[in-house]
Amino acid sequence: METLGRYTILEHLGAGALGELLRARDTRGGRTVALRVVAPPIADDRARREALLSDASKARALSHPHVAALFDVGEEDGRLCLAHEYVVGRSLRECLCGVPLSAARALECGVQLADGVAEGHRLDLVHASLGPSTVFINERDKTKIVDFGLSDWTTEGLRRQAIAGELAGGDEPSVAAAGQLVCYMSPEQILTGRADCRSDVFSLGVLVFEMVTGRSPFSGASAAEGALNVLRLETPSVSRLSPALPARLDEVLARATEKSPGARYASAAAMAADLRALSGPILQAFSPRFR
Repeated sequence: METLGRYTILEHLGAGALGELLRARDTRGGRTVALRVVAPPIADDRARREALLSDASKARALSHPHVAALFDVGEEDGRLCLAHEYVVGRSLRECLCGVPLSAARALECGVQLADGVAEGHRLDLVHASLGPSTVFINERDKTKIVDFGLSDWTTEGLRRQAIAGELAGGDEPSVAAAGQLVCYMSPEQILTGRADCRSDVFSLGVLVFEMVTGRSPFSGASAAEGALNVLRLETPSVSRLSPALPARLDEVLARATEKSPGARYASAAAMAADLRALSGPILQAFSPRFR
């Protein structure tokens, strides 16, 4: 069986901008991990390597039940590796497929995600790539956010930066899956390519909307149209779409997705508190499994 230092390779999962991703067994720690073997153009470039190690060191400090942990960073057989928590489950994109979650499940997941994002923000980490491809729901119906603190290196993070650059130049984005990504980007991320904690709050609002409705509030026929929708359209009312959803949820999502960063929730923790206040009655009334 193939090995890489202390890791036994179980499966090749794919490759991205940061390098090859493997499912592996840590023979020292006794656990299965998602092992990222950093690509040579990054690992062999001194400046890029040091920048990645700095970001990884900060990300490694983040520990939360709803964030996939970064366990270890180091060399194995001369290859720079990042060992992440391996999440058994499906991405939110796979779970939704145009069909909403139940009201109770959607709000429960929203609370979990906001709590996880709040903990990242407490450590001065910004995700900047929150979307249905970076959120997983595991086998116990618990959410896990992946790639927290590493968006400058991931395929999705780099795609968002490229989308902003092409839109700024007046071009229709040529980035793969641009139309699927742009509707989760905040207005300031679309306009400048930069994101902060309030940008994550915007993305959270879009995700909760999609979980309760099955669709994004800002999707368009093209990436450019989606970007215009983010910049111009108000978030539709979800309570009009389902009698199971309280009108107060409209207020929460509208505040989270305000166009101006200063008008949004000041923190993901504040958004989590409002979602939690809504989720309690709904959990009791509509979903006994979550009691």
